[in-house]
Amino acid sequence: MPRRPLRLLHASDLHLHWQQREPSVAALRGLAAAARASGAETVLMAGDIFDTADQPDDFIDTVAEELSAFAAPVVLIPGNHDIRYSEREPDALGGVGARITGRHHLITAEDGELLTLLDSTLQVWGRGMPEHTPKNDPLAGVTFEGGETWRVVVAHGELTSGGLVRSSPIDLERHGPALDGVDYLALGHHDDSSLHARGRTVVCYSGSASTVLADGRYALVELSEPEGARVTFHRWADSSQLHHEPGIAPRVRH
Repeated sequence: MPRRPLRLLHASDLHLHWQQREPSVAALRGLAAAARASGAETVLMAGDIFDTADQPDDFIDTVAEELSAFAAPVVLIPGNHDIRYSEREPDALGGVGARITGRHHLITAEDGELLTLLDSTLQVWGRGMPEHTPKNDPLAGVTFEGGETWRVVVAHGELTSGGLVRSSPIDLERHGPALDGVDYLALGHHDDSSLHARGRTVVCYSGSASTVLADGRYALVELSEPEGARVTFHRWADSSQLHHEPGIAPRVRH
C-alpha cells in the first residue's frame, strides 16, 4: 500500500537569544504560522535553537511557551551552539525540553532516539550532540523499525567528503549504509539553504530561520509516492518562496 502524502516544515539555526527577544519570539511565531498555513503535520528543528546555552529562565520560559503553541508536533535536536562545553554552563535547550510536554519532543540521547509519529505514518530519528569535534558522528546509530512509513533523520553537522576533517562530519558516501531507506535527511548548521542527494535520500540544509543573522528561511518538504521528497524554500517574515528549483541537486556542494 502506498504511503500517504505528508508535509513537513524543516527549520534550523534559529539562534534565539535573550538580548534579541523580539526577533527571537517573532521567528518562533512566524514558523508556527507558516506551519499552520502550509498544513505541515510535523515541524523539524535541526539544532542551534539557541545562540548560546546560557539564557535566563524567563527567556527559556518564553521559548517553551511559544513552542508549545505550535499546532503540529515539533521535534528538536541540539546543535553546537546549544550544547554545554562544561558542567558549569547552563543548559537552555535542556530547560526547554523539561518545559514542553505531550506532542513535542527534544531528542538528546547520545546514542540516538527513534520517534514514531502521526499514527505510525512517520518515523523520525535523531541524536544528541555530546561534543562538536571531528569525533562526533551525527549519524551514529541510525535505526528504524519496519512498516510502510516515511523515514526521516534530523542531524546537525557539516557535509564533507574525501577525508576532509570537519567537526560533526557527515559524509554521504561513508554514511551511505546508514541512509539506506531514509527518505529525507534534515540538516542544520548552515545559514544558507541547499539541496543534495544520496540515492533516493534527499539531503537538505533549510538555512537559518533567524532574521538577525540571516533572512528567516525554512524548507517545506512534500513526501509523496512515487516522487519521494520534494523541497521548496521560503521566508517566514514575508511568506515568500525563494527562487530555488524544487527537487534535489545532483551533486554534493562543499
